[in-house]
Amino acid sequence: VRKEVPDLICLDLLMPQKSGVKLYGQIRKDPALQHIPVIMITGFGPPEYPAIDFKRFIHHRSAVPPPDGYLEKPIDRDELLATIARLLESRAQGTPPTGAP
Repeated sequence: VRKEVPDLICLDLLMPQKSGVKLYGQIRKDPALQHIPVIMITGFGPPEYPAIDFKRFIHHRSAVPPPDGYLEKPIDRDELLATIARLLESRAQGTPPTGAP
């Protein structure tokens, strides 16, 4: 990410080597990266796992702001593309993203 700064990051919550939540926190706390819009993606969420609501968890963490977008698997292609377009347009206009819908 530091060598080639992306326009946007799609970040899965569960990854083999590192927690997506931990990586997200590192991105948001890093002055060189915190401007990059992040879409959080997960395969877990209600109703499959009603006790685990990652969207609510992420939005209520006080250490970092909520992600700019949030999608649950299976990902709807049109929803993903619309979210990406909204975030990139917002960034191009110089307005901060409004957070996950």
